[in-house]
Amino acid sequence: MGQFDEALAHYNIADKHMKGLKSNSMNEDALRGDILFNRGQTYAATGNADNYRKSIIDFEAALELQGNNNEPVVRHKTLFNLGIVYRRIGDPVKSIENLKKATSLG
Repeated sequence: MGQFDEALAHYNIADKHMKGLKSNSMNEDALRGDILFNRGQTYAATGNADNYRKSIIDFEAALELQGNNNEPVVRHKTLFNLGIVYRRIGDPVKSIENLKKATSLG
């Protein structure tokens, strides 16, 4: 996995640092949401079933941080990718649910 492992290690370090910040501003939530989204994409790109589950955890956590106040395009991308990963693990119901949510945002 080489570069995936290296990327995941960097995202893990970034996430650890973000968790350690104490101010919890909207900007920090948005940045941590970006880190989780990118790490989720990296997990999904490995094609490994265990990593698909990790990507779901990251995408769902990113959605919580993104909230409803974020740009719709950011939530759209996260929901879309979540729908794709659910399809890959064989859960068409959750896949369609998330893809419909993504589509409703644009």
